[in-house]
Amino acid sequence: MPRSAVPGLLIALAILITSNEKLAKQVVAESDRQAAANHIARRSLKRNGYAIVTSSPDESMEIANQIAPEHITVSSEREVAQVESAGSVFVGDYSPQAAGDYASGPNHVLPTGGSAHFRAGLSVNDFVKLITVQQFSARALKTIAREVSTLARAEGLVAHAQSIAVRMGA
Repeated sequence: MPRSAVPGLLIALAILITSNEKLAKQVVAESDRQAAANHIARRSLKRNGYAIVTSSPDESMEIANQIAPEHITVSSEREVAQVESAGSVFVGDYSPQAAGDYASGPNHVLPTGGSAHFRAGLSVNDFVKLITVQQFSARALKTIAREVSTLARAEGLVAHAQSIAVRMGA
């Protein structure tokens, strides 16, 4: 999330992405109207409020996925399948983001600043300890030995490469 000129104060980023120019103009006007009495919202919209008009709904979704927003609102369940990077998805006119933050189950701890490209929101999985287990046969290790050794040497981990060589009888 963008930082404001005031140290420690974060400014919200609000972006509308649509292929409907008339809708974009209506949303900008309504946002300005509703923010008129709220100086923080007014300032945030002025500094970090955007309406992007695209040539198609597919282009709109492509841009949204590049942004990887904390929250995204889509019109229909069909569009949910197109969302590749977002903290939380809200579907339809009666699914406000505030409901997700406070009541509907997810939580208010969602990835910001584009981190939805690689991270989901806080969930029960964050409190579960996972232990990975690997088991190779001699044949399976032989299949990947060269690649593992090459990568280990490239990282300067000669002993890792040697651990493969020893097992391969070299």
